[in-house]
Amino acid sequence: MTMDIRFEDRGAFVVSGYAAETSPATNDTDLGALWEEYRDKLIALPESRASLYGVLWYTENHSYFYLLGIEAPGSLLEGASTSVEIPAARFAVATVPDNMTAAAAWTEYFDKALPALGFAPDAEHGKYFEYYDQHGVCELWTPVVRAKGAGTTGVINNCEEKLRLAMLSGDIGALDALISDDLAFVNHFGQLISKEDDLSAHKQGAFKLADIRFIDQRIRDMGEVAVAVTETEIEGYSGGAKLSDHLIYTRIWQKTNGEWQLIGGQATRIE
Repeated sequence: MTMDIRFEDRGAFVVSGYAAETSPATNDTDLGALWEEYRDKLIALPESRASLYGVLWYTENHSYFYLLGIEAPGSLLEGASTSVEIPAARFAVATVPDNMTAAAAWTEYFDKALPALGFAPDAEHGKYFEYYDQHGVCELWTPVVRAKGAGTTGVINNCEEKLRLAMLSGDIGALDALISDDLAFVNHFGQLISKEDDLSAHKQGAFKLADIRFIDQRIRDMGEVAVAVTETEIEGYSGGAKLSDHLIYTRIWQKTNGEWQLIGGQATRIE
């Protein structure tokens, strides 16, 4: 079964609740008891908004802690045993399929889904969590870093990140290297943009971005060509006027002489 993964940048936050130390050999029993004892109590709290977190972090003796709790800005809930801060990070997020347990989904996620995209868990960050919404849908959240020896999908993800940073900083040299001389890009106004048009806008300061947030990203590897579809929120200025847009970018990357460059694509505004 293929797991779809999206990427989200999230700031630091605190989860407060009830924790148990467990191990792979006893986690079914330990976590089952934790959920049975505290789930309804936590859901009943107004602060929960009917949503729960299951936070995992490992110990040096190969066991791990699991905290069942709710988001609680900066404070320990009354009666709760533990609070933990989740540091800011870029997370890979996957929804657990209806026919799969969370435990089985974690295995699929770590062993297949993340490596296929060229990513690995950020062990230095060390906080992984499950998020259960008000409908009981479970998402797996893991802080990630680029894996060594990443395949094409990972390389394109890296190209997308380089492009994002170059657009934010107005780095003409980086943009020139990333964009093909044959670029044909249709923006969200229906205008056909060439490489010269794009670089000129950045050089003249006519288009200046203050923030680019990748909300979701899907990459398809087709050999010497790859397609990246990225849901993005942008803020900045265009022609002196403030802009704030929610867009879907479809970008086509082509490998030429061993280097990947942006050859075409389009942007669509989400209303």
